[in-house]
Amino acid sequence: MQFCSICTNNGFLGLPLVVAVFPTQPLVITSLVILNIISLIFFNTFGIYLVSGDKSEIQIKKAFVNPVLIASVLGILLNLLGVNAILPEITNYVGYLGGLVTPLCMIILGMKLGNVSFRFIFKSRKIYYVALIKLVLVPMLIMGGTLILYYAFSMPKEIVFGAFIAFALPTATLGIVFADNYDGDTENGVAYTLSNTVLSIITIPVLYGLLVMLL
Repeated sequence: MQFCSICTNNGFLGLPLVVAVFPTQPLVITSLVILNIISLIFFNTFGIYLVSGDKSEIQIKKAFVNPVLIASVLGILLNLLGVNAILPEITNYVGYLGGLVTPLCMIILGMKLGNVSFRFIFKSRKIYYVALIKLVLVPMLIMGGTLILYYAFSMPKEIVFGAFIAFALPTATLGIVFADNYDGDTENGVAYTLSNTVLSIITIPVLYGLLVMLL
């Protein structure tokens, strides 16, 4: 419950979402990528401990050799070096990979759903408790903090939007992966992830509308 309340899907769902909604605002995408890198380090250290209960699993080195983190840093470096202008095929190749990300994420989630009762998913009170924290309380705290920075220090709106999307998204399927790898509660992990994904269809637009009104 603790892990699924803080583990946000700002990679698999966040990046495709900001590219679709803010295609002409690179600062939104950049801020989300940076937050995604920080989140990956946190999830692959303290997050693993939350699932496994073993402090020895908190290994900084393991977090930094994470394939997703390496790919993110490599992508930033290639962009800063302007490699896409010299070799535009790289941009096309990455675009094809990006198109596979969300479907692959949903395939993993769908495979895990085969062993979970839908009746259990939406009848458990714990489901709504986790959803309240992940989809409402955490995004509103982020909104409050970034709005203070926006009005007090004139922080760009794009960073506010990027931070909001990063933390308003549902629980990542990483929770299910960790539950499998570290003998966690896979059934509840799937239930929390699916219910958050479904409920986020309502919470994200509502909170985003509130954010736009306050900016």
